[in-house]
Amino acid sequence: LRKTLPDYMVPSVYMMLERLPLTPNGKIDHRALPAPDARPAGDDHQAVAPRNATEALLHDIWSDLLNLPTISIHDSFFDLGGHSMLALELVRRIKSSFGLDMAVCDVFRLADIESMARSLK
Repeated sequence: LRKTLPDYMVPSVYMMLERLPLTPNGKIDHRALPAPDARPAGDDHQAVAPRNATEALLHDIWSDLLNLPTISIHDSFFDLGGHSMLALELVRRIKSSFGLDMAVCDVFRLADIESMARSLK
């Protein structure tokens, strides 16, 4: 897939299911799909925990949005399953939590907690 699709279209996590959940109309029931709770395949690096209050608050926001209990401050938002709609919600929560405006394009530019925290100071 990486040879033919842009990076943002390549799934970051693959899950094997016995069968896909279907709606009564026979279409895939996206709401009934299990949330991925594993790190991307082949990802065996050590997680770096938040080192200050800003990183800790960002970690909590990311963890809630991405439904992942453990995130390294060096993990990419998009490699963990983030996408443009979640980036919009992330920007909203950052404004609510920090009282600071952040543009959605900044989420793409500052795609890890460490970089994002540094820009919020």
